[in-house]
Amino acid sequence: MSDKIDSITELKEMLDNYAKRRGIKYEESKKAYLEYLDKEFNIDNPDTEEEELLTDLAEGFSVETRRMSSGANLVTWVGQFVGVNPKVTDRRKNMRTRLAKAYNADSERALSEGTVGLFSEKNGEWSLTTKQGTTKYEGRMKDGVPSDAFESSGDLLAILIANKESTRYLQPMPAYSVGRYAYFLGNMEDQIQHSVQMWRVDLQNEDAEMDLQLGRNVSFKAKSPNPNAKAGWDDVVNTTKAFGDSVSYGNDWVSEDLLKATRPERFWVDDEIHNEFVPLDELMDTYEAKKQKISNGEGEFGPVVLTKGVVTQMSTEGMSSEYDPTGTIYTLDVTSRVLSSQFSDPNLANVRVWVSGALLEVTKPFHFLDEEDYVGYAERSSVLICARIGVSRRDGNTYPKLTAMGVIGIPGRCRRRITGGNTSVGQFN
Repeated sequence: MSDKIDSITELKEMLDNYAKRRGIKYEESKKAYLEYLDKEFNIDNPDTEEEELLTDLAEGFSVETRRMSSGANLVTWVGQFVGVNPKVTDRRKNMRTRLAKAYNADSERALSEGTVGLFSEKNGEWSLTTKQGTTKYEGRMKDGVPSDAFESSGDLLAILIANKESTRYLQPMPAYSVGRYAYFLGNMEDQIQHSVQMWRVDLQNEDAEMDLQLGRNVSFKAKSPNPNAKAGWDDVVNTTKAFGDSVSYGNDWVSEDLLKATRPERFWVDDEIHNEFVPLDELMDTYEAKKQKISNGEGEFGPVVLTKGVVTQMSTEGMSSEYDPTGTIYTLDVTSRVLSSQFSDPNLANVRVWVSGALLEVTKPFHFLDEEDYVGYAERSSVLICARIGVSRRDGNTYPKLTAMGVIGIPGRCRRRITGGNTSVGQFN
């Protein structure tokens, strides 16, 4: 049986409630769900699927919605956002691909299986064809077409709920679901005095595009950590649809004696309260100690860490990049007292930081917070960085590099950029 199902708190709760309602054991409920995935969606290995997809499909299986099952176990989290993954992931891409392939190969058979439907329009009215026939579609619309539709070879298809017990049987579910992780330094409010670490907060759909004020004290409502999460997933904080509305910046949760301790220049680097900070001169050692193999076996990736440096060079004009989600990437070179005193070679004395254009859309990596206003900083400013460690190889040598998840200038330790405090993204184009 799938171990991943047991590691998803919300999904496990849904299956447990399903079992209680039917007077069966949890393992029987889980087995029935696995059979449902295999029969209705051709998913024979749930461990390879996205967590959100498995949870969404369980809505149809258990006839419950996430909104109904998720609100009871929300807790307050406190700390600071320190970064965000530049890439927004399309979490239903594999499912759309699978259903489109089946439909394009044999449309009648695909429709008869009840997992895919066909939208069509005639004289301004939309209809939905499923294995039960064609009915008028009166659901949500977007830009003149059904909002739950996805296009394949000129047809508009629907992902259908295939559970016959569901009140939404053969009705379409959203064809698209996106998300990315924000990096958060803190803990649940009742644990912050005892333990601080970096977490990945799951930002879903509209929340994936929300602005984040890095380095500011913040609180929000989300789920408790999953005690059954598999290694590598135990740092994920799952959220609900109301997450964005719960985010509140301010010092309400901070006692007077902790105000100085939560200033970002202290909070991000304090090795007495967490193990997330790595000095620039220790990046290579940390990479070697914590690197992991990419799942396909081709290459390795390093950990996400917090670090600190002084800007020696910066490019805010941007360079074209086919690998960046926005098509534009920026750079910072940073150094530290230890690096600059040890090495005269600039390749060794400086660390290159790659800043995605996507970060400029939701954070302010080239600014520092001056009281309540964001002001652009210049070279020789001190910055805090949340980034994934990587390596670059030149002339037979290996050097550390950083792919930024977040960058902030340290208030009081930044030189103002000569252009002043323009906070618009347009200044970097």
